[in-house]
Amino acid sequence: KGYGRAPMQCPRTRFTAVLLSTAIGLAQRNPAQAGFHPTTVEGESLLPAVSSTRPVLEQRNCCGVTWSEGAQLWFQGKEVGDHAFFNLSVPVAGQYDISAILTQSPGYGRVRFAIDDISIGQMFDGYSASIRKLGPTPLGSVALPEGPHLFSVTVIGKHDSAAGYHSGIDTITFDWRGD
Repeated sequence: KGYGRAPMQCPRTRFTAVLLSTAIGLAQRNPAQAGFHPTTVEGESLLPAVSSTRPVLEQRNCCGVTWSEGAQLWFQGKEVGDHAFFNLSVPVAGQYDISAILTQSPGYGRVRFAIDDISIGQMFDGYSASIRKLGPTPLGSVALPEGPHLFSVTVIGKHDSAAGYHSGIDTITFDWRGD
């Protein structure tokens, strides 16, 4: 059973997060002249997930960790292969450097991030003996056409000492680098 709709069935008319929403008119002609700055999206603002194999929740500050805006996106993976898809949209085509503030915890697993089913960056090991925020963590660089995209998190394993397969995203930053 899944949580939400399958990615291919999602309506492309409603988006949870619209990236780089300032100066769109000028940016579509010349983003560099628009003075684009990196745009940060709160992980929890991606909710609800378009589709997921396990629950995805907003987790408020806890356990001695304070996340930006007081919360993080908390994916409660339980086994290898668990995944969640989230809507994103970019109004301007171009190359984007993507980074994130991620959470590590004794119960967190190893995950891979992707946009439109194309892996970005390296595997991220969410295991730590204590709960902590980590970042910014570079996820990679990707060329994105203007419009809707699916961002995904997939569990690919866990550290031998990890108690589970969860993952947490505080923020994701998109830095437009050009065409």
